[in-house]
Amino acid sequence: LLKWLLFKQEWHQEEVEAEREAEENAYKVLLVEDNAELLMLMQQLLRKKYRTYMAQNGREALQVVHSTDLDLIISDVMMPEMDGYELTKAVKNDADYSHLPIILLTAKIQDTDREEALIAGAADYIAKPFRLSDLQLRIDNIIENRQRILHEFKKQTIVETKKKVAEDPTPDNE
Repeated sequence: LLKWLLFKQEWHQEEVEAEREAEENAYKVLLVEDNAELLMLMQQLLRKKYRTYMAQNGREALQVVHSTDLDLIISDVMMPEMDGYELTKAVKNDADYSHLPIILLTAKIQDTDREEALIAGAADYIAKPFRLSDLQLRIDNIIENRQRILHEFKKQTIVETKKKVAEDPTPDNE
């Protein structure tokens, strides 16, 4: 019995450490939604796979953006204080954060609304109501595309470095 308890405790400790490491390496997603119930629902779904941060309007979201190293923003469009369009424009106009992909969620379904979101710089636009599984798939697609681009960029950089070394193998000692 003592061996079993020690094994169980050790296994649990390893599981906790693995979860902590996965959380540290997880993509960081900011959820911005003024509807507290929907915000909590999205957070419950996404925290299983991502490290999530929450804000209830664009102003709060900008504070999180400036204080946290994020990978993705998911924002409602219609919110008090600063809406999703304004948030998207603010993020995209800041050189330090313009690389962040943004998914906008909205009840607005007109083509002009979708156009406005994409012109503002949104990576995707999802009409409400939506299935949370669809949101999850779109997040996964954005992340996979970003990983693919990063991999290609790194590969290209390595090739360029090797080419430069091959062209001038002697170090410059001047």
